[in-house]
Amino acid sequence: LFRSPRGTLFEQSVSCHVEPRRSGSYQFCVVGLDVSMPGQPRYFAWEPTGYFDRWFSCDELEQRLALDRTCRSVGGVHRKEELDWQRAHRKEGISIARAVRWPDASSAEGSFIHAGLLPVLDSRGRPWSTRSCKLQPRNTIDLVGPLLHTWQRQFLPSLLQKQLPGEERPLRLLVLDGSGRLARALQELLEENVEVFA
Repeated sequence: LFRSPRGTLFEQSVSCHVEPRRSGSYQFCVVGLDVSMPGQPRYFAWEPTGYFDRWFSCDELEQRLALDRTCRSVGGVHRKEELDWQRAHRKEGISIARAVRWPDASSAEGSFIHAGLLPVLDSRGRPWSTRSCKLQPRNTIDLVGPLLHTWQRQFLPSLLQKQLPGEERPLRLLVLDGSGRLARALQELLEENVEVFA
């Protein structure tokens, strides 16, 4: 069974049909591991802008890392020009020829593992941005992450207990969010007996 340590970096080309100017090459970092379902685990990876954070299957990640190792071992392989992640947030200069990479990820200070930038994992292996996470927030989901984590631990259990005994319907939460990304992230992070609407 293939196991990738948290903090592993790899590059992936991404195509965005909603905002084509965001399409390009991004550097991902493995931050979470989901073993809640039988079979091979899934790996959650973040990229510098937070727009394309997603789950990768074990096979996808193994193929991506094998391709990266092969490219590094073959002499003369062209390394893509680096694009500042702040320019990527503004959707400036993103292309297949440039890679949006984590700032200083190769140095000891910027390394996810050595600098303590990796998020906390919940009981299912999913990443949470808490107050102890030293990573600078990349987007609104990272910014409200500590608040959501506190809310889930302190207030969600009491809301679930207020449901009538034998009531099968899940707790419903309305999230006022323009794009629906926050609602989708919240649904992934909360328990199965909670439905999130945007």
